[in-house]
Amino acid sequence: MASISCKVNDSRTGLPAVNMRVILRAMSHIEQLFEAKTDVDGNVTRWQGTKNKDYELSQFLEEISEHPDSVWQLGVDVENYFGSTYTSFKWFDINFVIKHCRPYHFVMMVGPFGNQYRLTAEALPWKAPEIPAQIAAVAPMDTGLNDQPGPRGFSTHQTKQLMECYIDEPYPNPTLYDTIARTTDLNRKKVRTSRRRKAADRKHQMV
Repeated sequence: MASISCKVNDSRTGLPAVNMRVILRAMSHIEQLFEAKTDVDGNVTRWQGTKNKDYELSQFLEEISEHPDSVWQLGVDVENYFGSTYTSFKWFDINFVIKHCRPYHFVMMVGPFGNQYRLTAEALPWKAPEIPAQIAAVAPMDTGLNDQPGPRGFSTHQTKQLMECYIDEPYPNPTLYDTIARTTDLNRKKVRTSRRRKAADRKHQMV
């Protein structure tokens, strides 16, 4: 079941921010506004409606549980906690989406000059997709078209083709560049660059 909670720490001391006002706004399906104040440990686990104090967040989450996703905004009243003289911030807001009714817990570090947060959400169990037997039994065809480029910008397949070309003609005539380019699916400039590198490699081996 979905739930939303948070913990707020004061960055000046590293201790919990006690009695800080936090609001929570539902921004999709049905708009609702909830509020709370952090306890002695800087935590908020219970939210009350701003219009009806008896209407709690848990009730609202149960009412919208049929919806897979919902959009929310979590706001921390930074200005009233630190004082307008000591900070230029008014609110520290976090906009997020609850997916698949998971519990969400925010850990925040707030201060007069900057704010940070991290989210801890209960991970959904992951299941590897099943591969049909007739597909799994067939080995993938190695066409070389999906090879990742190597350190020199050529795929494994293209490098192999270039090597075969240079075995036949180590130093090809410039008029053959277009033919090699078509064979390797490279542009003419890359073929020329490859030739220069090949020559440099051979010179280095001879030294």
